[in-house]
Amino acid sequence: MEFLTFLQILGGLVVAKFLYNQWKIFSLYYYARDFDFKSVAEDGYALITGGAEGIGRQCALYFAKRGINLILVDFNEKKLNETAKEIKENYSISLITKVMDLTTLHEPEVYASFEKEMLKQKISILFNNAGMSEEKKAFWNYAGSTPSKVTKIMTLNAEVPVLMTRMVLPGMLERKKGVLMHMGSSAGLTALDANPIYAGTKSHVINFSRSIEQLYPTSKTGIIHHVFYPAFIRTSLTTFLTKGIKKKGYENTMERLKDIVFPKVETWFASAIKTVGTGKNESGGSWFFEQFVNYMVMHFDSRGLKMLTDLSE
Repeated sequence: MEFLTFLQILGGLVVAKFLYNQWKIFSLYYYARDFDFKSVAEDGYALITGGAEGIGRQCALYFAKRGINLILVDFNEKKLNETAKEIKENYSISLITKVMDLTTLHEPEVYASFEKEMLKQKISILFNNAGMSEEKKAFWNYAGSTPSKVTKIMTLNAEVPVLMTRMVLPGMLERKKGVLMHMGSSAGLTALDANPIYAGTKSHVINFSRSIEQLYPTSKTGIIHHVFYPAFIRTSLTTFLTKGIKKKGYENTMERLKDIVFPKVETWFASAIKTVGTGKNESGGSWFFEQFVNYMVMHFDSRGLKMLTDLSE
């Protein structure tokens, strides 16, 4: 009888912990207040890498709407000009754009020149958003990858966030305020045979953000740290999946579920940005992704994912 009572108490505690964790996740997305980025930025700038399209563009529009000055860095001049035009036509802020291939940032001369140019402004917010994934032929086929492409992925996804953070951190520490945001991925939380380089670099980003937060905690420095680790969002990095879904006739089903399991950038970002400054320094960006990440770490099998793509034939 005593053993049975012990099991009942233990079971009750497990259930209570589960419900408490679910409540924390639910309240994070449905009760969190928007963080006051403007009070951190003041008359300074938010620097966004990969700011021309996708998540970077959405973040730029979000900040511009709140009167925050912007520096947008991207390699795609056409897309960057389009985004800049949209912002200038709708918002009265200072906007600086720079066309640049960030995979060259690790070169000492390039970094020194870039740093000198950027630090002419007070950078109060950094969003390390730029990233790239394996080329199509290398998905589930790392042995067939191109060495030069692998090097670019490693540089852009792993080295650039480290260098960008190093560049802006001293100023934030001196002012005792700032925001450091990084774009990770749920792929970085577990082994992923579909694209091991991408998964490995995103694991680096997640742990780099966690480590910097431990070294420079908000309580002592005033710097807000946050890393996002979403699953699949409808961006240029997931065209292999969107094309596959369309080809296999699942488009109508996914359209009904798009805002939950495969959201558009606008839907995901509106949810994700609410998690910054809440005291939780990392998030999947949506309630579903938080649940999915917990499942993925323990049970994910990418063979099911491959069947949905345009790579499985």
